[in-house]
Amino acid sequence: MSFFTFSREHNKQGSSNRDFLPVDLLYQLSYMSGIAAAGIPRSQVFQLGGQLPTSASRYFHEVTRLTKMNYGYAEACGIVAESAKEQEVKSLLLRLAGSLGSGEREVDFMEREARVQAESYNNLYERQLESMKKWTDGY
Repeated sequence: MSFFTFSREHNKQGSSNRDFLPVDLLYQLSYMSGIAAAGIPRSQVFQLGGQLPTSASRYFHEVTRLTKMNYGYAEACGIVAESAKEQEVKSLLLRLAGSLGSGEREVDFMEREARVQAESYNNLYERQLESMKKWTDGY
């Protein structure tokens, strides 16, 4: 089963997006980092990021929509961050707004954030694995 099929299925079944948020953010940032590194313009990076089958993509879609209404990317990220329900997404968008506002290239920000998210996801996975090992040892 591909990631896209899996993602569509978990969204159809009404699974909690919260359960998939760490892997969704990792996928979202890795994808956007890769296409930004390929030299694709910022507008397309956000537009393509908003089309991914992840729980976080709707926020990037909203940023794209706001930029078409003549908001700058930094300002649009800040506005969308304020409406984000998930603290991780809100924090990411606020950091992105600050980064873009300071003139940092989105490719640099996305690469750094993808690495941080990969390490965070790895740590979460290892903690859950250790917890499962302890549970099975006790059982």
